[in-house]
Amino acid sequence: DIEVGDLVLTHDASFKPVLKNWKNPVGGRKMYAIAPQTRGEEFLVTEDHEMLVVKRQDIFEDGFRKKLDLSSVEPTWSEVRDLSEGDYLVRPVIKLTGEAPIDNGVAYMLGQYLGDGCVSRWTNNSVAITTHVRDTDIISKMVSICLDRGWNFSTDNLATIETHRKKQAIQIRIREPEFTKMCRRFCGCTSGKYLRKDAWGWTEENMLHFLGGYIDADGSFDEKSGALRASTVLNE
Repeated sequence: DIEVGDLVLTHDASFKPVLKNWKNPVGGRKMYAIAPQTRGEEFLVTEDHEMLVVKRQDIFEDGFRKKLDLSSVEPTWSEVRDLSEGDYLVRPVIKLTGEAPIDNGVAYMLGQYLGDGCVSRWTNNSVAITTHVRDTDIISKMVSICLDRGWNFSTDNLATIETHRKKQAIQIRIREPEFTKMCRRFCGCTSGKYLRKDAWGWTEENMLHFLGGYIDADGSFDEKSGALRASTVLNE
């Protein structure tokens, strides 16, 4: 499906345009299925396809991690047929450019939407975000953000919902077409919610507010250990 002119994200986190597109017959080559631990789907490649990897033996020895600075480990290009279970695939680290900053309050609400929100099935101009009734600080923060921006919104106490236990929930429905557009643009909708590349133009402060909203929606913070945890059912 890739066409000439499309931009492809390369291993060094830069985008390069496609100059030519041609078919490469498999012929007698074997196909390998790669299943990264951090991704939801396998992908198929030919046995001689090269991938940038760090070999497991460069990090572990006799089942124990070597005492070394991981930043000193150099990845190498290896053909897929030479890879082993436990090797590490190198992925590009996307850096925020700050060229297209957004409002921090909106960034927080986008994080809430990614974790616990949805676009209305009946109208394209409404977004609903659901949270627990006991999360009063989070509810107050979202209401305050809506009020400060003059957004048209309402809150509804939902009936007890059935999960593994009965839980009380409250829903904030935001009827702002522009915010709905931003939800679709940055996080997607029914096709699966995940942070789109348009967000890479944000500032670091924008991203911190966004992550704050996401952690408040789908995560938790352990004050003793200082650890953050987030849970999701999405493959992305």
